[in-house]
Amino acid sequence: MLFKIFMMIFFTFSFSFGEERDPREQKLTYLLGERVDNFEVKTLDGDKTITLEELKGKKVFLNFTTTWCPDCIEEKLVFNKEYEERYKDRDDIVFIIVFGPYRSDNKEKVKEYMKKNSFSF
Repeated sequence: MLFKIFMMIFFTFSFSFGEERDPREQKLTYLLGERVDNFEVKTLDGDKTITLEELKGKKVFLNFTTTWCPDCIEEKLVFNKEYEERYKDRDDIVFIIVFGPYRSDNKEKVKEYMKKNSFSF
């Protein structure tokens, strides 16, 4: 149930900023339960690249966000609490938070954002 709520928030948020989105994001039109194409993201420290294919068999919470959105900070506070209380020690659930593709976010801003808000996911 929590996953469905998060996904509804994601889709509502992602479509509300249509003019500011990077063209790569325009193709994110997946529906709940629909198969997602393989993708890859780098960890914040840059040491690892994660592909969707590697996560096969796991439950993946995928969230696209920005550092400048006040509602996103509030949303992440909820995610962080849930992560710490329920999911941190589970190997079958993976939280992936993708900053961007809004061009205003960069690695330094994201690191500062994570530290300032004490996010642990």
